[in-house]
Amino acid sequence: MDFKNLRSVAQVMFQNSPLSGGLFLIGIGLASFVDRDFTILVSALFCSITANIFARLIKADPQLIKDGHYGYNALLIGIAGAVFLRPSALMIGPLLLGTALSVLMIFIITEKMPQKLNLPTLTFPFVLITWMMLFIIHRYFPELKQNLLPSPATKDLIEGSLKSFSQVFILENSLTGALILASLFFNSWQGGLYSLLAVILTFIVAYGREVDPHLLGQGLYSYNAILTAIALGSVFLKKGFEALGGTIAGIALTLVFQELLGNALAKIGLPILTAPFVLAVWAILGIRSLLK
Repeated sequence: MDFKNLRSVAQVMFQNSPLSGGLFLIGIGLASFVDRDFTILVSALFCSITANIFARLIKADPQLIKDGHYGYNALLIGIAGAVFLRPSALMIGPLLLGTALSVLMIFIITEKMPQKLNLPTLTFPFVLITWMMLFIIHRYFPELKQNLLPSPATKDLIEGSLKSFSQVFILENSLTGALILASLFFNSWQGGLYSLLAVILTFIVAYGREVDPHLLGQGLYSYNAILTAIALGSVFLKKGFEALGGTIAGIALTLVFQELLGNALAKIGLPILTAPFVLAVWAILGIRSLLK
């Protein structure tokens, strides 16, 4: 067995490990159980499995499929659909279309385009497709929108830190976050340490700038920085001073993009998702390529 579907779950946080994917999936299931709504878990699995099947049909690189690179964007699209859309059979159409588009985008970017800057795909397909899906639905099919209830306010630092990890999967659950963090350390201590560095630095910045503490408590201020730190610190940059310096710079850029995009997207009612992470990592890797 190649466990490509579990690896797809793990690749959301750059872990090429079916065990990590299994733990992440348990975390998603735990959040679904707490909310008494398994639509998120079912939708995530449906989109991830469908993406891997579609990737095989278009004859994508078998190794990339096996490593989960074709499934993780679709998995996030599935979760976003379950979070932002009203549960119904009508969800299937947008999710299938979004899944197919994500696979095609990854196929074109990864296997067909010339790699001059060698920039990774990251979660760009998820961000772009989800924005398109939500914009169209909000504008033309408002009856499909989910009525999101406000989360209970909390100022607890530990709970907010753990929720930052679950927010990577568009979930707000501290137990899910704890499971994700433990899995990161189990599979890659460097990824775990850099993710904690991201939380510490973002919380320091947040208190210095007097960011709404409820935003920290919900984990919404740090999750993009966590992804940036794992990507730059343990995946794309050379270990040592380059990784540390690039990660700190990437976290700073992430917070800048987060504020700029948050203000712009709020005017049209779209969430920032993981766009700040994508832009920050691309910026750091692009600068490194130009310097070399």
